[in-house]
Amino acid sequence: MKKLFLLALAAILSISTFAQEPIDESTSESKFPYGKLLKMSPQELFDAKFKFDDYKNQYVLRKVNGWKIALTATAGTNPMPSVNDYQVIIQEGATGVAFIEVTFYDTKIYHDILTFAKDNGQDFLETNSSAVKKAQFNYDNYSFSLTCQTFSQSATAKSGRSSANTVDQSFDTYTFTIYTGIDPVSDFLAKQEQKAKKRDERGGKKRSAADLM
Repeated sequence: MKKLFLLALAAILSISTFAQEPIDESTSESKFPYGKLLKMSPQELFDAKFKFDDYKNQYVLRKVNGWKIALTATAGTNPMPSVNDYQVIIQEGATGVAFIEVTFYDTKIYHDILTFAKDNGQDFLETNSSAVKKAQFNYDNYSFSLTCQTFSQSATAKSGRSSANTVDQSFDTYTFTIYTGIDPVSDFLAKQEQKAKKRDERGGKKRSAADLM
């Protein structure tokens, strides 16, 4: 039991570790959130429990609160993400990392990154809509995007053998993306491009509002 607790604690702490722990103070990558991931070797990523998706040419690390999903499924409600859940995608390109996308639910990490953007980012731009907040900025030779999107769902919770209550739930999903300027490359993307090309040749794709202008 103690060993399982320690493993769970390590998993919970790992996303904040990636965000805050520098690798080399002399490099620009050590100065912005998750920059250390750009310099990690394949072996270091595997040691950090990343899985490599050969088809998409990505390193992926996910953490999901399985206990909470099991409990909500038993209770008849839809699972809500835990504050400690996250996903990290490192998309490779022809000459290096193309982008890193981190999806998480911890409000503190979101505000820490937003503070860094406002204090240190160049060309900072913030846009808001009813459900999505987005911040964009540059730092050194990198471009960044930080979004906060609110999702709502209705869950049915059983309160007895024949009665049920409908509960409205909402949660925020945060996504932080680092763009290196390198084009992403993968078999998956090549296949998607081929599909889009064939669709365009058949005239099956409707023009966008911008195209109609």
